[in-house]
Amino acid sequence: MNFKWKKRYLTPVIILAVLVIIRVLLPIFVTKFVNKTLAQLEGYEGSISDVDLFLLAGSYTICDLRLDKVDGKIKEPFVKIPRSDLSVEWKALFEGAIVGEVELQNPELNFVLGATAETSQTGSEEDWVKLVQDLMPIQINRFAATDAIFSFAYTASEPTYKMDFKDFNLEVTNIRNVEDREVALPSDVVATGYSPSYSGYMRMDAKAFFLKEVPDFNYNMKFEKIKLESLNPLFQYFAGMDFEEGELDLYSELALKDSNFDGYFKPIVKDAKIFRFKEENRSLGQGIKEFFAEGVQELFENHWKDQMATKVPLKGNIEAAETEIWPTILTALKNAYISALKEQIDDTVSFQDGVEKEEEEQRKAEKKEEGGFLKKIFGGKDKDK
Repeated sequence: MNFKWKKRYLTPVIILAVLVIIRVLLPIFVTKFVNKTLAQLEGYEGSISDVDLFLLAGSYTICDLRLDKVDGKIKEPFVKIPRSDLSVEWKALFEGAIVGEVELQNPELNFVLGATAETSQTGSEEDWVKLVQDLMPIQINRFAATDAIFSFAYTASEPTYKMDFKDFNLEVTNIRNVEDREVALPSDVVATGYSPSYSGYMRMDAKAFFLKEVPDFNYNMKFEKIKLESLNPLFQYFAGMDFEEGELDLYSELALKDSNFDGYFKPIVKDAKIFRFKEENRSLGQGIKEFFAEGVQELFENHWKDQMATKVPLKGNIEAAETEIWPTILTALKNAYISALKEQIDDTVSFQDGVEKEEEEQRKAEKKEEGGFLKKIFGGKDKDK
């Protein structure tokens, strides 16, 4: 009786003990595996501090991931992510797909384009897609980053400049088209952030189809309340002048299909001031330039709204962009003397328009080909007669 009791309860206890030991040791082995994978990167060295496993939830968390460039002269890390959550996307399981999702908490990315390899930090030396695939063996269908810091610096030549964002949030859903929507652009992209460099707020909403070498997409973007004084290093370098005050709002739409794009870029300058009679440390030449620039601004300014604006058309192939000059100038004059451009996205660019145009051209080509084929047949019969 005693032996039967022991046999009955001892086996489950042993199994439970083995599972507990595996649960305790597995994070150690996974941590070593991740660190070993990061150690094999080309031109970068990386490490993590720990891995937390959640077996029942089908997920794990990578803690304190950091990537630094080897033999680089840049102090900031290339990538720093305090918390990375990688898991199975349970929502997609109901669609019959086994895919994953990645969520990054407070990530930091410092991208630098310098004159030499030592002063650059671009990540071009490594295949980062392969790294993600090694750490997440199933395909990713959702990617999100919250409260991120992103910095881009150009130091290769004069003028140098830097753009950074904080409180940057990004979410990309349905990357693998798991929901199998019957639309041309099934994936949704939303990005928002604030730029301390330019004191401006950015938001981008886009739809895309990522399952091709060059993805198709259609985006709306606005970057508002940019302080004109923040552009003075560039303005001073290229024009020898600077702004005293004012704001800049940027609005843009762009549709890309089969590497061909169509869209616009609309800058609106408000309450701009270039010339002041009394300005310290200003040369005579700069004062003359700023005086005449103020006059040109008055010529193109809408005085009812105290704004200067235009709309720059963008059209062409990703390998050869085209910018139409005369529509840009005429739009600036229209803003000044006819009606002010609205401080908003115009909703005049549609990806569907490109699809319909392509389908119409295809129908015309097929009709032309069919007509030529019939003409050849019936024409040949007439000739035989």
